[in-house]
Amino acid sequence: MDSQTVDAITDQAHQMEQESTRVSETHNGLACFWSNFHLLLGVPTTVLAALASGSALAKADGSAALAACFSLTVTALSAGTIFINPAQRANNHQMASTRYLGLSTRLRLFWSIDCRNVASLRSLIRNIHSFEAEWEELNANSPTIIRRGGIRRRSLLLSRIRTILRRPLALTRLWRRNADDQRKSRRRKQVSA
Repeated sequence: MDSQTVDAITDQAHQMEQESTRVSETHNGLACFWSNFHLLLGVPTTVLAALASGSALAKADGSAALAACFSLTVTALSAGTIFINPAQRANNHQMASTRYLGLSTRLRLFWSIDCRNVASLRSLIRNIHSFEAEWEELNANSPTIIRRGGIRRRSLLLSRIRTILRRPLALTRLWRRNADDQRKSRRRKQVSA
């Protein structure tokens, strides 16, 4: 048996296993993102639809304008939800994640067990070619992933949003710190004078 060929097959299988694990995790993260996005659009749409119908039935002054405003907002959110279809995107990414994870598991078993207990070099070559064919098929049939740092950009965007949401608290702390610094400098001036 050619040990150099077996080592090359083992290395290739190991690399494919690592890549399919990474792609599976990426698809899983995108499935979570689209699921949360679906909730982000769906819950306000439902609440605003209830408010629009309630204000349309109310007899108060200005309720017609309020109902029209809510109705327009619900229409825009509903159209966005239908166009973007985040639930379907989440489902597609979750299915892709599961398929890549299955391939990763089979590849790990292949390189850690089958390549070490070599019965036939031809069977190893046949198996690695079938794994490569399955990899290509998964790549062709899976939803696209933004390769150029899409997940990192999304996490950076989320951290910036969290920073903005925390900003009032941070500004309050900064204001208090500045006020304390000003009081301390006044006291120093009074003590030195």
